[in-house]
Amino acid sequence: LDPVRRTQAWTDHSGAVRSVAWSADGLRVATAGDDAVVRVRGVSEGAEAFSFPRHPEKLRSLIFCLDGRQLASVGTDRVVRRWDTVTRRELPERRNRQAGLLHLLDTPQGLLMVSQGADRHVWIERLDGQGGVTRLGGENLPGLRSARLTADGRRLLGAGDRTLFIWDVQTRLL
Repeated sequence: LDPVRRTQAWTDHSGAVRSVAWSADGLRVATAGDDAVVRVRGVSEGAEAFSFPRHPEKLRSLIFCLDGRQLASVGTDRVVRRWDTVTRRELPERRNRQAGLLHLLDTPQGLLMVSQGADRHVWIERLDGQGGVTRLGGENLPGLRSARLTADGRRLLGAGDRTLFIWDVQTRLL
């Protein structure tokens, strides 16, 4: 195998970096972590273009939306914050009602929040308010650590506690 060469490195976060995201066009990178700051930079120049120091707690997940105009993040406070990356203005925030947030996912159907409640069910909720809440799973599910949707949004892959699960989102069956 040919070794991969590092082309750039940034050390401007004051704590551990927990999440990274590419913009859909590949021109920007966003980073977030324990210092509760979202940093956005252009890949070619490497310098920070702007930052969003809005979260009061550590950040867990970060995603550029497919349209490239929005960036969303969530912290340990379970509040999803979104920004317009062109105007750099904050958009309405959304609080997660469940016990733990797994991930933010962007799909052709919209920006989704995937979480697991204290009842151990997995919940999928659209953040644009244009759809309902989908409940998956059952009371015997282990604590999930990661989740990803297929590109068409029809199946959800969940992982945690040495177990992988695949759900059909429409039928809600494992």
